[in-house]
Amino acid sequence: EEITTKIFQQKILFAFNKKPVTKDINLFKTFSLFKKHSVNLIKTKENHLKRHMVSLPYKKDFTEQNIPTKARPIQMTYELMKHCKKEIQELLNKKLIRPTKSLWSCATFYASQGMQ
Repeated sequence: EEITTKIFQQKILFAFNKKPVTKDINLFKTFSLFKKHSVNLIKTKENHLKRHMVSLPYKKDFTEQNIPTKARPIQMTYELMKHCKKEIQELLNKKLIRPTKSLWSCATFYASQGMQ
């Protein structure tokens, strides 16, 4: 047996050194294997009943200062930063937001009206 191909209108033959080994695949066995490990992605009425318990390790000397915070700074132009500071000050004055020094706080993001 061999593999043939055509390059520039010439037929090229690639002969095997040994006879290729072919294996019959039992498709039924393969499908049953997939069936065992498949995940049911269809939402059912019982989905809301599922509860998960998470146990976290207790650390004796744990303090809030040990919490690693990873927040990337938001890249803004000078004009945008000036505008955002003005907006934040207005929200602070209206008491819609308040300043925080919590380690769990995160940076806000801004979206222009046209994007909504």
